[in-house]
Amino acid sequence: MSLESDEEYKTMSSDNEERHDSDISEEKLFVDKALAKDKLPSFDGDFAPYFQNLTTAALFYWIYKHNISTNAYEDLVDIIIRPEFNKDHIVKNIQRFQAWRERLPLPLISAKSISISSKKTPSTLKDSKMAYQLSISDIIWNVLNNPSLLKEMYFGAGVDSKTKSEYWHGTL
Repeated sequence: MSLESDEEYKTMSSDNEERHDSDISEEKLFVDKALAKDKLPSFDGDFAPYFQNLTTAALFYWIYKHNISTNAYEDLVDIIIRPEFNKDHIVKNIQRFQAWRERLPLPLISAKSISISSKKTPSTLKDSKMAYQLSISDIIWNVLNNPSLLKEMYFGAGVDSKTKSEYWHGTL
């Protein structure tokens, strides 16, 4: 190796080290800035300085692990903060929920493909879309066969009243 090539190697090596050092210092500045003590909340405990307690840390982990939406989380919080909520009633096996869902008298949803007119529509629009509907007769059947609603219903003769406030207050 010549003396010139040694000098070139040392120059290249020092340039790389300087670049590497500047990358580290820039990265370190960023990390230090994000984790500066004045920027972090002041919590004491096992999860300090990032979380107040186990509950907060566990919910944070759960949200990001399962990609929970804001609406879903807000619904969960609404359930948990209700005074009637009892943690001892939490069902630990999700298959039990699935079995309960099968027993519910849920109306069938029928799907039908509907043709879309190409007039006054973008050319990228598909020529058909799916339309979903519930059967009115199924809805009425479910309402009339619901014991909790049935006790609130009136099936007797019409009531003669000066103030007509209900449908059945009319004439027979």
